[in-house]
Formats: sequence, C-alpha cells, structure tokens
Amino acid sequence: MKIVVCVKQVAVLGDEVEFTADARDVDPDYLDFALNEWDSYATEEALRIREELGGEGDEVVVLSVGGAQVEDAMRRCLAMGADRAIRVDYSRPADPITVARLLAPVAQRESPDLVFCGVQSSDAVQAATGTALAELLDLPRVAVVTRIDVLTETPHAGVRC
Repeated sequence: MKIVVCVKQVAVLGDEVEFTADARDVDPDYLDFALNEWDSYATEEALRIREELGGEGDEVVVLSVGGAQVEDAMRRCLAMGADRAIRVDYSRPADPITVARLLAPVAQRESPDLVFCGVQSSDAVQAATGTALAELLDLPRVAVVTRIDVLTETPHAGVRC
C-alpha cells in the first residue's frame, strides 16, 4: 500500500517575541519553524498502517509545497520513518486552494492508495487544503479522523475510519 501524506512547515513563536515596527506582525527573526502538529499526526498514522501491513513495497511518501525552508519539516517526516519526500518548489505565499492545485498532479503521479492531510494547519487554521485536494483528485474524503483500522483478513479488505 502506498500512502501519500501532505505536510506543511509552519511558523511558531519562539521563547522571545518582538513585533515589527508597525506593530502589526511578529518580527520574523523571533519565529521558529516546525512541522505542522496535525501533519505529524497524519504522518504517524501512515507509518503505523505501513508497519501493520508489513508488506514488501508498502511506502509512505511525504509531499510539501514551498521553498527550500520546508525541507526541515520533510526531514522530520523522513526521520520519523517516511520512505520518500517530494517538495513542490513554490516560494510565493499560497492560499489552500493553490496549494491543493500544486499538490494534486504530484499526488496523482504517485498513484497512492490513500492520501492523508492533517486536519488543518496551525498558522491558517482553514482546513481547506485536504478538501480541495480530494476534489481535485476525485477521491472520497473523511475529516477529523481519530481512528483508522486496517482490515486485512476479511472478504472486504481495506481501511475503515
């Protein structure tokens, strides 16, 4: 089984915070960057399913959109156990629909059995990318999944959420 996991690197406040001169935003020098928390959960679940299936050829592939800076989040997923990571190079700010449009052709080329997205990103909190991606890939979608069971020894093998 091949599982694609879409991940995002997000800004998080560091220990100290200062604002920009116009006091409208946090000074970027005081931001740290990390793998989006909900995407780490999606990656963990994909890895758990791969381990549970234990078949040869089972694979977890991480996809992300952004400049070279997102590679830190992707490396985190590889360190967790993902098999491969693919970055779609896009250095401009992007809304969730644009991100989904950038991810869709890459995900389609991978021909995954499942596509996971975290429920939302901690920076935009829109929960739109996964929905848009499912629509673009013409895949069914379930949201805010808290448990996934892999059914391997039944006449109706598959995944149940």
